Amino acid sequence: MKAVLQIHNPIKPHRTTINSYSKKQRPLILIAENEEENQYRLKELLDLYNVCILEAKSGEDAIDLTVSERPDLVLINAELPRLDGYEATRLIRTIKSLDKMPIILLSRQTDRIYRKKAFAAGGNCFHIAPLDLERLDNIMENYLFGAI
Repeated sequence: MKAVLQIHNPIKPHRTTINSYSKKQRPLILIAENEEENQYRLKELLDLYNVCILEAKSGEDAIDLTVSERPDLVLINAELPRLDGYEATRLIRTIKSLDKMPIILLSRQTDRIYRKKAFAAGGNCFHIAPLDLERLDNIMENYLFGAI
């Protein structure tokens, strides 16, 4: 199943096709999250930054959208079904043109081994889910707005 581009706007939510998206308008963030509550929370927090949001529910969809749409930042759940976030990140990193794209892995797992696994896969950062506004603010500053 192909993922659908969703432009999420706090004033007037709407859907659009990938072809009508212009990356020059606002930064594009990919949320790869299969849990509805976490996805909703991330979108709600990201609304504060006036960004465009792509949504994927699987590692496969995350890879497809990352390759086709080149988001400015990827927030990916490490425990996605079938192809998890670690493996999706590792596969994205094999594509030379995507090796600098910021990928943040999110997990409910707190053990250090999961952090090491995230970095070994090529993730830029690892955070315990769910994100709060302060941690998301740090991510946005370090990986998105600080680089523009």
